[in-house]
Amino acid sequence: MAQLHAHLWHTHPDVSPFVPLAQSALVRAMDYAGLAQGRGSDSSARQPESMQVDSTSGAAPGAPNASCSSAAAAAAAAASGSRSEAGPSGVQPGAYDASMAEPSQRKPPRKHSEAPMRKLSVSLIDTYKLINQVYYEKRKRRQEEKAASTASASGGSKKERKGSINNGYDDEHYDYIVKSGELFNERYEVSTVIGKGSFGQVVKAYDNQRGESVAIKIIKSKKPFLQQAKTEIELLQFLNQKDPTDTACIVRLQEHFMFRGHQCLVFEMLSYNLYDLLRHTTFKGVSLNLIRKFGKQILKALCFLALRDVSVIHCDLKPENILLRHPKRSAIKLIDFGSSCRDAQTVYSYIQSRFYRSPEVLLGCPYSTPIDMWSLGCILVEMHTGEPIFSGQDEADQIVKIYELLGPPPTHMIQQGTKGLKHFRRQEQGLGYTLRESPRSLKQRSLNDVLGVETGGPDGRRLNEPGHSVTDYLKLKDLITKMLHYDPAERITPFQAISHSFFGQIESAEVQTEAPSAAQPGQLPGPEAAPAQPPLQPGLSQLAASSTSGQG
Repeated sequence: MAQLHAHLWHTHPDVSPFVPLAQSALVRAMDYAGLAQGRGSDSSARQPESMQVDSTSGAAPGAPNASCSSAAAAAAAAASGSRSEAGPSGVQPGAYDASMAEPSQRKPPRKHSEAPMRKLSVSLIDTYKLINQVYYEKRKRRQEEKAASTASASGGSKKERKGSINNGYDDEHYDYIVKSGELFNERYEVSTVIGKGSFGQVVKAYDNQRGESVAIKIIKSKKPFLQQAKTEIELLQFLNQKDPTDTACIVRLQEHFMFRGHQCLVFEMLSYNLYDLLRHTTFKGVSLNLIRKFGKQILKALCFLALRDVSVIHCDLKPENILLRHPKRSAIKLIDFGSSCRDAQTVYSYIQSRFYRSPEVLLGCPYSTPIDMWSLGCILVEMHTGEPIFSGQDEADQIVKIYELLGPPPTHMIQQGTKGLKHFRRQEQGLGYTLRESPRSLKQRSLNDVLGVETGGPDGRRLNEPGHSVTDYLKLKDLITKMLHYDPAERITPFQAISHSFFGQIESAEVQTEAPSAAQPGQLPGPEAAPAQPPLQPGLSQLAASSTSGQG
């Protein structure tokens, strides 16, 4: 009776047209699951008896039912045949009757490696790789199509549109597109770019009025850079006004003007920077005699900056910002006052290049002019040894490098600094502080070993060389120790350092040695220093033989 009702249900006039569709969907689902691929036996044998139904509306009760594989074959035949002869359901009349007499046409068996279950389990990584490949190929194609449509709409490719910023005068980084032979301000004929930086670029030019070479610093056309350039101009004008005789070893700003949306600063033309000089020694370092000449001139500049009525902090003292006046002479000048500030206007906390950054800046303490003295101590060691004394990979590693040589900083600096407890923790006994976390094993060092005081200089390279005795090295060690004092209040001042025995009694007597309180406003304290080299011939100090860095 149940079988009769089942048969009547399938042959009901409202249901029978949909039976072939249901059978076809069932076969596809089972085929997807791998159950109807004919693996050694007829697929109908795998189907429950209740699933085998009669698809012909005129079959008598108890007549043989058509298998699902036959239904699948009929559905395939119906799909490939003409639609004009198909019924409402898309299947030709009599297709299922014909399938009873002919063997079913099975699909070829799927490869084992193509099974969905395998692709989503064992071969999941390969599946994702394929998906990524297809995705990125499509995305690249879309981007190329979008770029092509944008270019066609704007009339050029991206490279062709690089000069579209600032009316076509700038590249995509807001740097001026320099053209050789171009005339700036109806006076300066530009030749080549000699330096680049975050501020912009420096070009070599010829001043047609003065008949000499100059260096022009071209600031980016973005507003923050232009605003910072105004501060630099004001500071340089102030310093040059305070040093009318040009004896303080500070670069001279000759003129400034706006040119096509860019602030331009015109400087005297100088030569190599000290890093270039170090590179020319293949990083073996220069002699102690040259260290004395460089050190005394830099100290002279720092004495000037520390004067009571000047009080300017350079904030970025490093070999790249100390330039030779002439490639074959030792006279130098300090450049790049773009990060400088007045002593009472220390608004920035992220200053100084990392290798030359002072402890008070690293720990977030208040800072003043002594940060430049710390930088000078690092520079003098590097210029003689050929490598930075503190070469940290980041700020935390920089503190570790200093810790390895000098030990922990004073407790009051750790407690006062905004970043002190970030790098240090109190010891378990409660006495002093130690590094909070050291990313690597500490390597204790001494200044004695760094300088090679008793072993003939760094790596013994100066052994038995005149002017490099143990006494000379002991004097240098004492000077560097006082320059690299943790506490800025106890760090040696420029006025004290320039009188140090390392520079010699005769030479130090030629340079200012008094404290700022004894100086007249706008003047260097004490007698004026004699030139380290004979006076240069007119124009030689402005010629750059092989200038490789920016100035100013």
